[in-house]
Amino acid sequence: MSSASPNQGHRYRLDLSSYQLLDGDRQVRLERQPMELLILLVERKGHLVTREEIAARFWGDGVFVDTDRNINSIGRKLRSAFKDDPDHPAFVETVVRKGYRFIGPLEVSPQRPDAPARPATQDSPLPHSAARLPRLRFRTLAIGGAAAAFLIAGFTWHMLRSTGPGLNTVRSIAILPLENDSGDASQDYFADGMTQELTSELAQSTQLRVISHTSVLQYRNARKSVPEISKELHVDAVVEGSVQRSGQRVRVTAQLIRTASDHALWSNTYERDFRDILSLQRDMAGDIAEQVKIKLTGNGTPPRPLNPAAHDLYLQGLFHFEKTTESDLRAAIGDFQKAIDKDPNYAAAYAGMADAYVVLGTFYWPAPLTMPQAKAAALKALELDPGLSEAHVSLGSGYYYYDWDWVAAEREAETAIRLNPNDAYAHDLLAGCYGKVGRFNGAMAELRRAQELAPRAAEIVGDTVFWAFFSRNYDLAIANGKAAVATEPDNAFAQVFLGMAYAKKGQMTEALRHADLARQFDRGPLIASFRANVYALAGRNAEALAQLHEVEKQRVEHYSCAYEVGTAYILLGQTDRGFGWLNNAYDGRSNCMILLKVD
Repeated sequence: MSSASPNQGHRYRLDLSSYQLLDGDRQVRLERQPMELLILLVERKGHLVTREEIAARFWGDGVFVDTDRNINSIGRKLRSAFKDDPDHPAFVETVVRKGYRFIGPLEVSPQRPDAPARPATQDSPLPHSAARLPRLRFRTLAIGGAAAAFLIAGFTWHMLRSTGPGLNTVRSIAILPLENDSGDASQDYFADGMTQELTSELAQSTQLRVISHTSVLQYRNARKSVPEISKELHVDAVVEGSVQRSGQRVRVTAQLIRTASDHALWSNTYERDFRDILSLQRDMAGDIAEQVKIKLTGNGTPPRPLNPAAHDLYLQGLFHFEKTTESDLRAAIGDFQKAIDKDPNYAAAYAGMADAYVVLGTFYWPAPLTMPQAKAAALKALELDPGLSEAHVSLGSGYYYYDWDWVAAEREAETAIRLNPNDAYAHDLLAGCYGKVGRFNGAMAELRRAQELAPRAAEIVGDTVFWAFFSRNYDLAIANGKAAVATEPDNAFAQVFLGMAYAKKGQMTEALRHADLARQFDRGPLIASFRANVYALAGRNAEALAQLHEVEKQRVEHYSCAYEVGTAYILLGQTDRGFGWLNNAYDGRSNCMILLKVD
């Protein structure tokens, strides 16, 4: 007895008017190239489409590309969209070393009669930079088996122009993670680094809100439609695409998509030698900026000569840094140092090292072991390139958490924002500078801006709860906390401060529930000490003491802020012991000591 097909229950439809593949009413996420391959195969349904024909349609002649690898990748993505088994295909049949044949049932909805049409053209290949959308100009066809294949004809491809209607309304954008099209998972770091650097280039505008890279990372390999992503990130447009590295050559394909309609507004393909990768990124950002009619605020100077080996190590460092575990941060520092060893004038590598030391000193290691190194690396980065906003943020963080020099920290945050108004972490640092001295209205305004730029950054979302709590606006802290954990229930920081806000309101059941959830998601000593404060506020003294004893044991091997241990003991009435911990926090330059004025 044969097993049931995995495609039973699916009803696929190709809607050419909206350039979408649908499964019933649900959109199947499909990039431009797999979509174009599908249209080409359906146009020749039941017949073999050779690899040479696919290459000619996609890239034309004289273009650098590993066609076999690219076609294989595109074919895999198309099969994946149909959940097709390559060994027993129901839709896309592979003819080994020859090409592909479409064999499955598919309903095709053509272009709407009221949509503009151009005379049909031959299937001559367009320039590889063209964004090509299909137009089919006759009534809907139900295609199944071998019937009616000859009716699928008359596709017209056209280039999208920057003069299209409504482009000047794009005022917010997200660069989605570029797909690694190399077929080698070890190159994921390269695709991720390219995404981050493109985001940084495009962020140099006062006219465009660019979502931070940290907030788009979750969409890597996510099967969500563009409208779904835009709703979550609150953007008008997204850029998606792929990157392929072959030896010393790099090819990037990107398209700009209006999120309201899920239609491509522009696409292009860029090919460069690896040494010219910074120019490639700058050109891409400039082209996208031109499409949405905004200007970038860079200084216009050409990128400095690139040491390919150093840049590769730098991208590996970024890849580790984004994971934010202690081991990954240590690995990132090692990668950045190796990059500096190969290129001692590499400012971005110094800035990356500074960032990694700041995060280590905030969550994992005592500040005296990390913050001096962070400041030194940031100062060296700024000596080499005073325009690096991220280095100003790292230097400001050192002033803020370690030197307790609020004036200098505020100055660095403001400088970073002036250089890059889309730097969410600069706005977050400025919010901390304001909050530390009781300027809570200013702090919350900066946090709102930071959250617009990084709506999914856990630390920024947590800070919206944190500073609302310390402003004594417990209703706002609860509202912000509930919004945060609704989308990110594992945000332990938001959970525990939501619990503290409930405790201040006397709602102890909810307070303890959220404190326990925080501990469930984060077993480290910092969250445990915050949880002990919630239990102390709730009058659950024995459990608070037990938690503090556990924290003291954990701190033997894992660093944690001594300040929160001290406040918990004071809440429990053990004043002398509490002040002893506060003295330890002061002597150890604990970053939580910044709260002393407003706690």
